Amino acid sequence: MWRHPKMVAWCLLTAVMILIARLPFFLVPIVPYHLDFNPGVALIPLSGVFFGPAGAWGAALATGTGDLLYGIGSVMTPFRVIGSFLFALASKKLWSLCLTRSDLVPEMIPTWRRTMRYMVVLAPGCFIDAAWNGFGSAVNGLYPFTYIAGIVLVHHLLFCAVLGPVLYRFFARELVPNFGHWRMIMHGEEQGFRLAFHNGAIIFIAAIGGWLAPFLVSGLVYGVWPFRHYYIGTIVAPQVYLAALPFLLAQIYTLAIARGEAGHHPQPPPATD
Repeated sequence: MWRHPKMVAWCLLTAVMILIARLPFFLVPIVPYHLDFNPGVALIPLSGVFFGPAGAWGAALATGTGDLLYGIGSVMTPFRVIGSFLFALASKKLWSLCLTRSDLVPEMIPTWRRTMRYMVVLAPGCFIDAAWNGFGSAVNGLYPFTYIAGIVLVHHLLFCAVLGPVLYRFFARELVPNFGHWRMIMHGEEQGFRLAFHNGAIIFIAAIGGWLAPFLVSGLVYGVWPFRHYYIGTIVAPQVYLAALPFLLAQIYTLAIARGEAGHHPQPPPATD
């Protein structure tokens, strides 16, 4: 990726877009040092789909840099960076999901069918980012997993649902015809690689399981649900970490290490429903 100037430019563009979108709201924290009111989160899956690995690195750069620039850098920052990175990668990979060997990777065109596909593929990333935020908070003895993971998930799903369709159709209509997308740039390096159905299923399971398993363990074993009163730093729940860790490791492997199934990259079809 780093050998292609346009990919590097898209990485920096992603970081700048997310930082600018976050700027007007960084003084409006939902949970201090954990989550601010950030509509720019809707740009993370978008960057993964259109900019590929450049978008994932840009999202991670924006998250880490934003924490430092806006004065909220803490022990939570590495977990937020990983969550944003995997959020974008999940959207990138799931866009390429093919149900059969004869299916081709769908083009990014501004139709409602492709818009609905985009809304489906971004959802697992919301669970992934929420799980990493909740895991980081629990490991560092701050807020319980259920509290942070629950709030982050609702926050991400809300802004992605509201802004996602508009942003996708705008990028598909304005960006792709004029500047292309990441598969056109990387040629033989990743172009043509599609995601086999069983690999896509593993990503869905790892994404949702990484959020749901520790959430249920926290509630059922320790009695810690999102709206229970507690004192910060007083709840230590090792079984929550054990429930989350296998899924989080599976996320890293399936998204950042494992590759897809070789296929063919289709020619762009007409932009009609």
